Amino acid sequence: MSALWHISLLGSLRVQCGEQSITRFKSQKIGALLAYLAYHLRQAHPREALIDLFWPESSLEAGRASLSTALSSLRHQLEPPGTPAGLVLRADRYSVSLNPAAVTTDVSKFEAALKAAERAEVPTDRTQLLAQAADLYRERLLPGYYEDWITAEQERLAGLYFDAVAALRCAGRPPPIMDRRL
Repeated sequence: MSALWHISLLGSLRVQCGEQSITRFKSQKIGALLAYLAYHLRQAHPREALIDLFWPESSLEAGRASLSTALSSLRHQLEPPGTPAGLVLRADRYSVSLNPAAVTTDVSKFEAALKAAERAEVPTDRTQLLAQAADLYRERLLPGYYEDWITAEQERLAGLYFDAVAALRCAGRPPPIMDRRL
């Protein structure tokens, strides 16, 4: 199965499937949950860990209810009628994840381009891959979201971006336009 949904995390959170684009969620917390699942796409997340991360002030029962409501909202947006349940959002009694066969992210493409540049043996290939990575980094990770996990990842990804731009300069290639990159 090819990827059905593309989730943009660099810049404002945006989910696209063909012509359909989702930029609004029932709450910012639901958007943050989707972003977390997308950012950690290849992992299944225990429900209790998600409750601790997103509803730390809630009792376990209230947190479970909040997580169930958030997952229902996401399922409604990502798996409209006619879409098989679990095609995009996988959830069971113990864990939650997105289906990596149904979702891609700009962050994963950014990191893949950087890894490919590291392995490239031909300097022009390396330069092209670095430029591709730099072009994918439109803006910092999830501006306007303030979950604890985001700050550290904003810094890590910005560091990778600036390393790529520095390598492009050393290769004699002008860096991409820098507006809105921080």
